Amino acid sequence: MFAIILFSFLAFIHVTFADPSSGCKKRAGVEDIFEAPPSELTFEGRHIRLIFPPKYKIFKASPLILAYSDRGMDTREFSKLTAFDHPELNNNAIIAFVSPKSDYWITDPQSTWDPEDISFDSDGTDPANDLDYTRVLLNHLERTFCLNTQRIYAVGLGTGGGVVHQLACHTHLSRRIAAFAPINGAFYRPRGSEAEDLLWGKCMIGRRPIPMLEIHGVENGEYLLKPEMEHARSLEVLSAEEWVNDWRALNNCGEDVGETVESGASRAVRMTQLQGGQRSESVTYGGLARKVSYRCGYWSNRNNSDFKTEEKDGRKINLLHYAVERFMHGWPRMKGPVQEEVEFYGNKVKPLGAPNFDASVVVLEFFRQHKLPPYGVIQGQAKRLLIERGAKVYKDGPSVKDAKSMRDSAKAAKAAKDTEDTQDTKKDRKGAYKKGTANDVKKAEKKDHKSTRKDEL
Repeated sequence: MFAIILFSFLAFIHVTFADPSSGCKKRAGVEDIFEAPPSELTFEGRHIRLIFPPKYKIFKASPLILAYSDRGMDTREFSKLTAFDHPELNNNAIIAFVSPKSDYWITDPQSTWDPEDISFDSDGTDPANDLDYTRVLLNHLERTFCLNTQRIYAVGLGTGGGVVHQLACHTHLSRRIAAFAPINGAFYRPRGSEAEDLLWGKCMIGRRPIPMLEIHGVENGEYLLKPEMEHARSLEVLSAEEWVNDWRALNNCGEDVGETVESGASRAVRMTQLQGGQRSESVTYGGLARKVSYRCGYWSNRNNSDFKTEEKDGRKINLLHYAVERFMHGWPRMKGPVQEEVEFYGNKVKPLGAPNFDASVVVLEFFRQHKLPPYGVIQGQAKRLLIERGAKVYKDGPSVKDAKSMRDSAKAAKAAKDTEDTQDTKKDRKGAYKKGTANDVKKAEKKDHKSTRKDEL
């Protein structure tokens, strides 16, 4: 356990000064910025709890993590639950624990928001709308503090996890937030006559792939892990496995095209070739968790035809899911019994790792592995998405009219998403980076590789 915490500690020690926010030009100390105590403030009518790492410096760009609590949980309680304020766990990231406007997030069925009124491609400023509020809050924090704008993240528990899903679906916010992590997420089916269409048809990601982590308790009876679990709530909430499968499609991973085979490295790992990448399944943390990870898309610095070797480079993992045994709802930080053997694909296998699962460590490590691509790469990804959605793309980039077309063609986008995987070939994936973006991608990957190595030590 000590080794895991130490690794996480080292991982966040240094962050490159690649993209500093405007707040880096200020010379005011934390106490000079707000009249309230340093860790507590009110912004646009909402309570925010800010955690500053011991090594925060007003002239050095720090990562920022936006944290959204579960229903009925205040920011102080959520802060204590995650332990993100412990220096041995988090030594460099600023944490902003955000509270809802009126006790409920807009994704909660107990809120007064009508899903028809939620737009994923707007630049609104309504402080009651969690998506608009997040955008305004981000602007404020970037002006006030010295932030690394390539390393902004969002994590949420329960109904707060539902908000994180919405942030990832927002055209503009998905281009500002590097990675997302719902924990035991409450993915409510929107109320209304076209519930499914509202959940995914209006999901307007602004780039692809979107790095996504989800951790779920196997025994969670509040928000189900599997769709076949018998529970009255299953009619209201999308199960975690269904949700992960939909993000697999949204990230253009494609369907299975090969048989699931045993990895040569361990019997506790199974590999499956996908149309757009690979899926790895394993029994890890001493049998305490089942891990499913997806590597999707084309990578110029990898053998993309190798589907039998588990991807070890976390930067290439676009979608990661853990199902935690012996856990219900909440934030898992637990130890389990030592298990010599567990059942996996009908066989008895020795699980990987030690039986200690800490969601806080897993989240921080996932965030460390991902940062926003350079602006030119994001523009290339955005243009391809616009073309897929039937919008016109001009040389200087999409217009406001194009953004509206993205929203208006939501149903067509959902249908296209279901068929594009069968039509996409390796050549097509390479073609996604044509017309001036190929060199940007290669340069970005080399630069990202070097800067990540610096981040680690």
